[in-house]
Amino acid sequence: MKLLIVDDEALLRERILSVLKTSGLLIHTYLTAENAFDAIGIIECEQPEIVITDIRMPSKSGLELAAHIHANYPKILVILVTGYSDFEYARAAIRNNVFEYLLKPIESENLISVVLRAQKKIETDEKHDRLFHVFKEHFANNLLSIRRQYVEKLLFSSSAPDADRSRDIYGLEFTRYRLAAIHCSTAMDSARLESEYYCTHLVENYIQQALPKTVTYVFGNLVFMLWEVREADPYDDNEALLGFLRDLHAYVHRSFLGVLSAGISRVSDTLTNMQTLRHQTSECLEYIRKNDEPEFLLYEDILDEDTARWEIEAGVETLAGEIGAGNSALALERFDRLLQTVQADHPDDLYSTCLLIVSSVCFTVREHRADAAGLPQRTGTILAALEEQAPESLSALRAWIESACVLIANAQQNRTNALVSAVRCYINANYSRPVGLAEASRAVGRNPSYISRLVREHTGKSFTQLLTDKRMQEAKNLLKETNLKVMEVAERTGYTNVRYFTRVFKATVNMSPNDYRNFSAAFR
Repeated sequence: MKLLIVDDEALLRERILSVLKTSGLLIHTYLTAENAFDAIGIIECEQPEIVITDIRMPSKSGLELAAHIHANYPKILVILVTGYSDFEYARAAIRNNVFEYLLKPIESENLISVVLRAQKKIETDEKHDRLFHVFKEHFANNLLSIRRQYVEKLLFSSSAPDADRSRDIYGLEFTRYRLAAIHCSTAMDSARLESEYYCTHLVENYIQQALPKTVTYVFGNLVFMLWEVREADPYDDNEALLGFLRDLHAYVHRSFLGVLSAGISRVSDTLTNMQTLRHQTSECLEYIRKNDEPEFLLYEDILDEDTARWEIEAGVETLAGEIGAGNSALALERFDRLLQTVQADHPDDLYSTCLLIVSSVCFTVREHRADAAGLPQRTGTILAALEEQAPESLSALRAWIESACVLIANAQQNRTNALVSAVRCYINANYSRPVGLAEASRAVGRNPSYISRLVREHTGKSFTQLLTDKRMQEAKNLLKETNLKVMEVAERTGYTNVRYFTRVFKATVNMSPNDYRNFSAAFR
């Protein structure tokens, strides 16, 4: 590891160098520069991992050097050396990607401690980088297996509403597809289980060799296949799929008397409804079994009026769930897709579907207590337009759904804000007592795990961090404005152990309570 010391004062450079060289730190190369311009040249040639630089230097300041390093060598950690008058300046720099600062006069122990922490951070970052490359390589080498696991999750677990956003990660490059469930059996009576297993093996191998990019998943005696819809004409694509299945069946039967049947779902352009497609394939296979139908059956061929109505209601229910989550983008995407499907397959049901959507959305809005002035009036207008089947009613319904999403999202945010505010109020009122997450959760009437997650999501900090921030702020005020002993300050801020208080204070403020008091006194 290399470390560069930059300071226009030779005495300070030599002191820092001497302390670090005798510290036992694992740094094999020490470099020095007397100004920022020399430092930039050394950095370009030597690529040090750590740079210690004074703020005040002629021509180019340490902050300007830090900005140059961050822009061109973001992995290099910069430690600023500053005097009291530069203190707030340096603190601001920390927020701009400077790793740490050292306050003059530099204490040897503090210098070594800061450099040691920088070393540990570099080692941790390097470890994370190595692990990331290992994970990335493992993912690439095992993409087929990982993709199958993902498809298994979509088939049998709760589908994630943002599943389509992961398509590129898993190499699912198709736009439209059908799900085919291929049932494998055999004409041989003996060793049925073993023969069915072998049949699924043959089927999957045939598919992978004939269509290498096709995703398959074996479940018992079923082979699920995601068939990419390539043909613009649905009839041509259906014939291509059925022709492929016939060739597959002939191959399996010729190989060892395998017998196949397949249920084929409707066309879909989203991964979020794969469980629905799986149910469609199951209905097809059941229909084949009961009615002695041809071995390959498209879901459209058994779709009756009741089934169509069930599918529409299921789609509306899914839409209501996404509106209830307050996610406008997903809800509108689902709405557009639902209307497109109904217009294409069940045009006579279009306006009755819209009325069902209005009813479901109204119930969802009331359920989330998100009613707002003007919404009932707009609802009445939309209902009237739908009853008349006015062309503009669909765009009005879409805008109304977006408004409902915003109302629900705002209502959820307000409830969350109120809860987080209640937690903050509890901290402000009780920071001087030995309280924790359990007591705060009890005070606001929620369980600790929920409060912990909520606070972190909406503040970016844990409950303990919020409590510590409040206690440290009050401790700094007491140190600046009173003559209380450090032990008394600790007690007034909720710490019964003064040594622990001192350790927390130093970790937060980067100086001991007494040093902070002395530093503050310099500005009075």
